[in-house]
Amino acid sequence: MITMKSTIKTTLTSDTTLTKALGGPRVYAVSAPDADEYPRITFFEITNFDANYADDAAYSSRILYQVDIWSKSNPDPIAVEVDRIDRNLSASPEQAEPICLKTIHRFTTVPCGTEYSRRCDAKWQEYR
Repeated sequence: MITMKSTIKTTLTSDTTLTKALGGPRVYAVSAPDADEYPRITFFEITNFDANYADDAAYSSRILYQVDIWSKSNPDPIAVEVDRIDRNLSASPEQAEPICLKTIHRFTTVPCGTEYSRRCDAKWQEYR
């Protein structure tokens, strides 16, 4: 089984534009050591399975990673940079074998001051 964890972390932290947008090399596998550090990126492997075979042996893997952007402000500039890096990594001419990474960017928000957010806040108070 092939793992790309160190390659992904190194690639993301070595990009100066992304590092500047994050305020430092705030890229972590699975979870961040400081949950109050914003903005930051966490990533983890969702699937990893053998993809191509020759002589009854696997010689490549299909790996799916999820990249989460944690931000208290607009995460779009960071998401654009992550997408740019992902596209460049997937098409890197230096690789002996092409690698294809698909990142999933999930963003969930409840806009403050909307009727929906007020109902959610009321429900949250009931459960506390």
